[in-house]
Amino acid sequence: THTHTHTHTHIQHIHTGGGNDKSACLSPPGRFCAAGSSKPRGSEVPIGFYSLDQMGGKMPCSAFAGFFCPGGSSGPGGIACPAGSFCAGGTEDKADCTAAPGFHCPAGSSETSGVACIHGRFCAGGTDAPKDCECEPGKYCPSE
Repeated sequence: THTHTHTHTHIQHIHTGGGNDKSACLSPPGRFCAAGSSKPRGSEVPIGFYSLDQMGGKMPCSAFAGFFCPGGSSGPGGIACPAGSFCAGGTEDKADCTAAPGFHCPAGSSETSGVACIHGRFCAGGTDAPKDCECEPGKYCPSE
């Protein structure tokens, strides 16, 4: 079986066999039909890219710092970085937070160092979420 992708009047076509057997790419937003595709619904766009519809193909994301485009993104701005991670923006994937003890990376973080833990909470650092301080009255949560 030989496959080819042709673009005609801005609609991608896929070959499903030999000869002139081709059909339009029907990929929904977040998916695209790559050259040589034999999948009529296309493939999910990879991390750092997005696709609006079957005619746009995959395009690099332009996410701001604190945001990223996961696989299957359907818009250029991406989504907020999840807690425990930091996001540089652009086409970069999210990465694990490397905050020191006493700090954490809340949702939307764009810095590897995170932010200081708030009063009444304990932060172990790294990807850990802040936890309630479980101290007896008159005691405090140390930073380690």
